Amino acid sequence: MMSNPIRATTVAALLLSLLFQHAGAVSPAKKPNILIAISDDHSWVHTSAQGSAFVETPSLDNVASRGFLFANAYAGSPGCSPSRAAFLTGQHHWMIGPAGTHGSSFPVHYTTFVDLLEAAGYKVGFTGKGWGPGDWLGGGRDKNPAGVEYNDVKLKRKPKKGISDTDYAANFEKFLAEREEGEPFYFWYGAHEPHLRYAEEGHDDERMASVEVPGFLPDTADSRSMLLDYADEINHFDTHLGRILTSLDAAGELDDTLIIVTADNGMPMPRAKANGYDYGIHVPLAIRWGNDATAGTVVKAPVGFVDLSATILDVAGIAPPDRFVGESLLGLLQGELDEPGYERAVYSGRE
Repeated sequence: MMSNPIRATTVAALLLSLLFQHAGAVSPAKKPNILIAISDDHSWVHTSAQGSAFVETPSLDNVASRGFLFANAYAGSPGCSPSRAAFLTGQHHWMIGPAGTHGSSFPVHYTTFVDLLEAAGYKVGFTGKGWGPGDWLGGGRDKNPAGVEYNDVKLKRKPKKGISDTDYAANFEKFLAEREEGEPFYFWYGAHEPHLRYAEEGHDDERMASVEVPGFLPDTADSRSMLLDYADEINHFDTHLGRILTSLDAAGELDDTLIIVTADNGMPMPRAKANGYDYGIHVPLAIRWGNDATAGTVVKAPVGFVDLSATILDVAGIAPPDRFVGESLLGLLQGELDEPGYERAVYSGRE
């Protein structure tokens, strides 16, 4: 029996039509969001996740308990401007000219991961301190290298002396409310705390006794009081982080967001900030990316800021440019790779 060519053609056309209808109904996978929370002048040892007796960081601890705590994370530099520039560009500060120096400019030809995320369709923003101090306008940029600024919303109650009046969490909520439906986002929460100056208020005897004074500082009442002011500002950073995480959860975005919590460099004390010793470059780092199988993992191998830059692009599905010199941690975050080997090299430097 001969087949009917008209009928066969009709059936083929119907199958193709159904195939295209089905393909059109399936939307492309949403790109993951990126949230960076970065404190200003905060040494690694001063989190409750690391066992500090006088610093409380429940929100950072929550990120670590649901993801990874990195015990040996190192900033790009013991100073804020070059360290943040290394993070943003994925290059060591000695590779990026004036962008890698304190209070200089940030030439537009140094591409950041923010530039690449924005080009890939991400909504990008920051609150608090982005890249700085420095003159990004003089470098030919139309906005801070950290993204579009969201600093209009202020705290309703005047904070303690030394604490910014910027309502970081409310500015994040404003940013989130402006997002188009399904639009992936990157946001940089850059607290001004615990950078000096401090409130210099009195503290009760019990709190004063709880302070662990580093051996390079004199163990005096003044030192203990200063360290408690520092601890209170870290807690302020952590409180806003908690509010931001709550907003993410309410928006249904918590498990689809790469969350990185760290600091730009160490505590603003002698032999710490602006020095290449541990308290100057060894910073907190907790990362979560919605994978409960890896919850509570402690990574002891060294990790540097340029590794975070490469990881962010890798998570977003963007191939890191050759000039990004770090090693992506994506395999580790997905539970596909074991902890990086101790032989890996991590660099930091004083510009």
